[in-house]
Amino acid sequence: MSPDLSRKIGQTITDADGALLGFPPRELENNAWFQPAILLAGPKPNVGSGPWSEELLGILNIRHLGDDFGAASGLKTCFSAIYKGQSAVAIQAYTTAESLGVLPALREHMTEYFPTSTPIIESSIFNAQRKAYR
Repeated sequence: MSPDLSRKIGQTITDADGALLGFPPRELENNAWFQPAILLAGPKPNVGSGPWSEELLGILNIRHLGDDFGAASGLKTCFSAIYKGQSAVAIQAYTTAESLGVLPALREHMTEYFPTSTPIIESSIFNAQRKAYR
């Protein structure tokens, strides 16, 4: 994106509440891209005026949440609370299970009862270590 276009976008969205939601972009196995969402609340981007086009909204994964300021920040706060709260509870439970000598049994039961969630939960434990300093 050119600096001029960036400035135009910046001028256009100054009267909006915005937040970035999700994980860093990455290429998926099917060669598509996962991309975080750019959440906007306040005036809806007017497609066709200024820098806005349907293509740009799609490329940037911009999602308009409504006219109420604070909606984007609020959604990000709630999403983060669930994700980070889940990680905190999992870290505590796995640490306690390790100290009690039952971590292998816990992991076995987690895999049995929550086969699709367990890899996500365990990944969040690992990823929390990399971000703990923040």
